[in-house]
Amino acid sequence: MNVILKLMLVFSKIALGAFGGGLATIPFIHRELVINSQWLTEKLFQQTIALAQMTPGPVALNAATFVGYRFGNFAGSLFATVALIGTPILIIAILLYIVSRGSENLQKKFAAFQKILRPAVAGLLMSAFITLTRPLIPDLNNLMPGIILIFIFVICYVISRFELFKKFPQLIILFGAVLGLCLKNFILA
Repeated sequence: MNVILKLMLVFSKIALGAFGGGLATIPFIHRELVINSQWLTEKLFQQTIALAQMTPGPVALNAATFVGYRFGNFAGSLFATVALIGTPILIIAILLYIVSRGSENLQKKFAAFQKILRPAVAGLLMSAFITLTRPLIPDLNNLMPGIILIFIFVICYVISRFELFKKFPQLIILFGAVLGLCLKNFILA
């Protein structure tokens, strides 16, 4: 099968599971690119996600552009990106047409479906967290780095409830970074 067509199919599949935004797509990207198609190694996947997070735009879009270019040059990049964006647009257009033509009962079912997706998105985000932190804990006997990450996550979540951090969420990132450096230097030293 043509590489361009494979790229389009893979990123269309990723787009179909993209509920919850960019970070929620990381488990889908991992499964499709590392496990199913074996285009990327674990290390290259980690580097791709890091690059995708550093560049402006959604993670999945940047990953599609990068992987598409790596395997299909400019055309691969273009078609992987179009597949990632075009698939949900097409599905949303079809669903909106059906809902707008449907009865009030159908609209209530659609609203209920949206509420059902919330726990699924939370699960996808947790899966993304596990996927990205797994390489940080190479040995199950040494769980301290994982415990530190969970501790930092909980502390940052708690302080995010304060008004100052709601106005300036960048402070949470700064606080988490400083806390991580302190814990790394004092506990893991």
